[in-house]
Amino acid sequence: MDGCFWQINQAISEAVSQYQSGQTTPAMMAVQDAYFDLFEASGMENKVGSRDAAFKSTLEGHFTRLVSLMKAGQPVEQLQTEVAALQKDLASAVEMLGGGDETDWSLFIYSLLIIVREGLEALLIVAAIVAYLVKNNHQDKLPLIRQSVVVALIASVLTAFVFQWLFANSGQSRELLEGFTMMIAVVMLFSMSYWLLSKTEARQWKAYLEGKFSKSLSSGSMIGLWLTTFLAVYREGAETVLFYLALMGDASTTSGHLSILAGFGVGCVILLVAYLVMRFTVVKLPLKPFFMFTGGFMYLMAFVFAGKSVLELIEGKLFEPTLLPGVPEISWLGIYPYLETLIPQGILLIAALVALWVMQRRGRAIPAQ
Repeated sequence: MDGCFWQINQAISEAVSQYQSGQTTPAMMAVQDAYFDLFEASGMENKVGSRDAAFKSTLEGHFTRLVSLMKAGQPVEQLQTEVAALQKDLASAVEMLGGGDETDWSLFIYSLLIIVREGLEALLIVAAIVAYLVKNNHQDKLPLIRQSVVVALIASVLTAFVFQWLFANSGQSRELLEGFTMMIAVVMLFSMSYWLLSKTEARQWKAYLEGKFSKSLSSGSMIGLWLTTFLAVYREGAETVLFYLALMGDASTTSGHLSILAGFGVGCVILLVAYLVMRFTVVKLPLKPFFMFTGGFMYLMAFVFAGKSVLELIEGKLFEPTLLPGVPEISWLGIYPYLETLIPQGILLIAALVALWVMQRRGRAIPAQ
């Protein structure tokens, strides 16, 4: 990875020189090319991601911030500060990846962390949907949810192999696919959130208790649940497969490959335990708190995905970001210091406030009736 390190540094230095000479657009394109043609194409991104996803995101953030600083016409001194931070973290990445052959134990830990880290979000969403169906006596619909998970897993594997071997610029294509997939998931999750929370409003709650909502689910509702489950699993599935392919490349012995398999197996057991805890704990809540908890969780996931989806599109070179100085980065909430990522989250906040206002008005109208 030493050669890649120097190539990226040289490409970034040339991009800064272009920016200094007034060639802003070519400079931004040069930074993006360094990200896709060197950082991703060399395999460094997936190798780092297979060990430390947060550090991978930090490295990606340096490239994105450089583009946003150039777009904003910031002084070269600010760019140099960001370049220095990128060089420091790239050096750390090279050190991380250049320690010789990985031990069986380290391969086991990396493999375990990949499946737990990437699978937890999807698992919680699926568990919430399953708990909803069980809570409302729709166990007969559970095979459809299982089918959705299986289809998503198969699609993830196929997508990963297509990106790995058929597309020359698989990184950019993958970023765009993940971005658009998450945008669809945002709409589905927010819709489900509103639908669930609306059941806690007085008139809807009265109708629910009278059995008008619990007797059956419309075909449209089941399509929505199926699609939400599919998107939750598929969203990170392809990237997870690519992480494992990168990790397998670091295993030079049979015992190393077995360690990766063992880590994957133990990780799946951990996810299964987490699923069962969520499935059998949440379902014991009284109906009204259950709807509030599940609806609130779906809204939180929609909010997180809204920010992350736009960031994926930015990293996929669909458009350049607008940096907002002073805005903190809270990646676990999907909050990033860019105008483009904050706009959809702001829309979701406004939509939530409007929805709450509508539900309160309906609730106050009940006594008058």
